[in-house]
Amino acid sequence: MPSGTFRGVRRVIIVGGSFGRSGRAEVDDDGRLVLRGDVQAAYPMRRVTWIEASRKEPGVVGCLGYAVGIPAVAVLGFLVFGVLGTLAGFGAAVIGVYISARERSVRLAFDDGRRVDLVCTPKDARRLDALWRAGR
Repeated sequence: MPSGTFRGVRRVIIVGGSFGRSGRAEVDDDGRLVLRGDVQAAYPMRRVTWIEASRKEPGVVGCLGYAVGIPAVAVLGFLVFGVLGTLAGFGAAVIGVYISARERSVRLAFDDGRRVDLVCTPKDARRLDALWRAGR
């Protein structure tokens, strides 16, 4: 089984905490959470003291981006492919908005006082929570 697919948890993005502001995290074949940020570490799930997940809400900039991005992609589609391009561009932009709005922010704390902030899909957030509950 390839690394990162153990129990269905794919790679997620590190966005903050004790391990830096960028990098990746995954669950390896031994069930350890492997953090590959500015600081690298691997923790068994039993060393996670708490986990908190929340939905990332788009801010004003995100809403303005949607308001400008959807028409821009639709116009670009029209210029390249005509009316069908407009419909395809609009559909692709709406799907892109939906996918980006589905991200979850997950914060984990470890027994040594370190913490990590992650961004992942809702499915991966649920799986991390399930792994944590199983490892306690």
